Amino acid sequence: MRENIEKYIELIIGSIFTFVRIYLFVTPNGINFGGAIGIAQIIEYFIVKMIPSLGHMNLVGIINFMINIPLFVMGFKIMNKEFCIKTVISLVVQTITLSILPKAIFCDYARYAFKLYFWSLNVVLELDLL
Repeated sequence: MRENIEKYIELIIGSIFTFVRIYLFVTPNGINFGGAIGIAQIIEYFIVKMIPSLGHMNLVGIINFMINIPLFVMGFKIMNKEFCIKTVISLVVQTITLSILPKAIFCDYARYAFKLYFWSLNVVLELDLL
């Protein structure tokens, strides 16, 4: 039981780190992520170009969720129940973090603080100082 809870916590933290990587490193540098999130970023770009009034909204999480629904259905038919539960948890966390949190918490100062923290963490891990 404890091992399952730890796996789900790791899944949630990993999904949150996906959000952090996207909004602190990928998006500010003008590049797109790969996979469904990258496709969602490209679709959002074109939607905002066609409907400028949606520019204040962050649609990546919602579009990512919509792209992943058919993938989830296929996975549900092929994979087991535990895989489907983990997929739903990851999708919900990614949708929330990609759609709501960027506008709510990432002012310029927070963005630079997170970049500095993750850059220093990367240096520490590469030098095996932990």
